[in-house]
Amino acid sequence: MTDNKTEKKNNNIAIAAIIVLAVGLLGLSIYTYTNYTKNKESEIELTFKNDSLINEFTELSEYYTERLEESDSTSREFEGRWRDAQSEISLYIDSLQLYKLTASRYYSTRKKLKQHEQELEELQKEYQALRAKYDTLQNVNANLNTTLGTLNKLSDSLKTINSAQKDRLALGSALTLSDLTIDAVKVRKSGKMISTDKARRADRIKVCFTVSPNKIAEEGDKTFFIKVEGPGSTVLGDDTSAMVEGKEITYTKTSEFFYEKNALDVCEYIQKSGDDFAKGKYVITLYNDQLDELGKSSFSLK
Repeated sequence: MTDNKTEKKNNNIAIAAIIVLAVGLLGLSIYTYTNYTKNKESEIELTFKNDSLINEFTELSEYYTERLEESDSTSREFEGRWRDAQSEISLYIDSLQLYKLTASRYYSTRKKLKQHEQELEELQKEYQALRAKYDTLQNVNANLNTTLGTLNKLSDSLKTINSAQKDRLALGSALTLSDLTIDAVKVRKSGKMISTDKARRADRIKVCFTVSPNKIAEEGDKTFFIKVEGPGSTVLGDDTSAMVEGKEITYTKTSEFFYEKNALDVCEYIQKSGDDFAKGKYVITLYNDQLDELGKSSFSLK
């Protein structure tokens, strides 16, 4: 009887132990499953966060790539900073792709991402401010060029006007003739001169001209050139030549006088050189000191 009780007691202990063991195994299984599930969820979450970080860093890198491709003279000072930021971002992308992300690494990397985003925001502000200044300067420069072009056109117009005015002034101030005559004269013993149309009686050829009044002409000594051509277009005198600014003439003599802006009568005489004057037509041409022709007249000797 005692043995039966002892055996029954042992069986009860064994059953209790089995129950405890079963409960323990069940608890362990539940704990293991729960822990595995949490770890799996954590791994999935970290994988998602890892991909998210890679995408965000990639967007930043692409922004810097665009800026470097669009770089011009206004962004030269930013190129170094853009390249440095892009290089550091590339290191983070490589690290996220090569190594498994942990919770602690996620928070430190997220912090770095935030810093890069803030740095990018500051760079954008600086760049936009510089770009605005550049655009303003470009507009100012364009306006200056337009103004300069206008001023150049105005200057050219003024030069043209001034040149035209100078030409008109020069033309208006040029001396002109109101009369020009040529005649042959015989000089009597008394000194009196009488006109003649006979070649053998003529002692001199008398050339007279009247300078017209001109209030804008300069006062002072003036020189005219007288050319007298006899029969056969022979120029009387010593075959003297004058040249001014590419113009050249052969003349008989010069006439020098002082001009005071009023009408002035001037007469000059051409002496015969030994022999009588030849019969035929004589033509006189009068030139100013610039060798511009002022007038022409003629007469004939029989």
